[in-house]
Amino acid sequence: MSSLPPKSLQNQLTERLTIIYGAREANQMAILLLDHFCGIDRIKLALNANVEIDSLKSVELEKALNQLLDHVPIQHIIGEVEFYDCLIKTDARALIPRPETEELVDWIVAENNLEAPKITDIGTGTGCIPIALKKAIPSAIVTAIDVSEDALALARENAAINKTHINFIHLDILTRSFPLEGLDLIVSNPPYIPEKEKAIMDKNVIDYEPGLALFVPDNHPLLFYSSIGEMAIKHLTLGGLLYFEIHENYGKMLVTLMKDIGFTNVRLKKDLQGKDRMIQAQKIR
Repeated sequence: MSSLPPKSLQNQLTERLTIIYGAREANQMAILLLDHFCGIDRIKLALNANVEIDSLKSVELEKALNQLLDHVPIQHIIGEVEFYDCLIKTDARALIPRPETEELVDWIVAENNLEAPKITDIGTGTGCIPIALKKAIPSAIVTAIDVSEDALALARENAAINKTHINFIHLDILTRSFPLEGLDLIVSNPPYIPEKEKAIMDKNVIDYEPGLALFVPDNHPLLFYSSIGEMAIKHLTLGGLLYFEIHENYGKMLVTLMKDIGFTNVRLKKDLQGKDRMIQAQKIR
């Protein structure tokens, strides 16, 4: 058993992680590791009084550090991530929830004016979007769809963890007819990264997150937006809304596509980094 000031531990971890990650990201990872494996939260870090780390915790911490140096996502190491006041279990079965998706959920919640909207999330992954929406709008009737049985199993686990009732459907949106009618809101964070971008992406994404949920053909980057948009215009109620998370490079193209499909009041929204990352389209006729 060793006794060290938390700041000293934090600095040691940060220094080792900076070999691969930027200094700011390495420091955030160090803080998460100390909290998860050693019970050293931000308050204890601020106080910086000596803390005792037993041998088992030291072994676990070193193992996690080595995994990070091998590019394993920290969310997979810890096994969970906070998302819009929900605790979401994460592993290789689905994409790791990201802050941009929280912004999409917040936009939906902020603009919802229905007491019990019928909501469907397409390509649900971990289930973070429908779970967050159900918790924020408790009377909502929420359905989640995914092509991956593994992702749906994870989403069901997360719904149970967060005590939310979600209807789950296994469906390939590109090849199967859509089974739902009279929806007030459809939301999707579909695959949108062209295959050619693999070469510039981080190893911790390429090696540890499912390509099925990430990539689209280079010659058809709007594949899912086109398919989901055509479906949504048929299955939304009048006044119903379609929300997408989008690739920052395709915002204007998607506005045109949604209008061509028949949507009006198409709005492109920037994320907190100033990038075009969300779109809303309304069916009014």
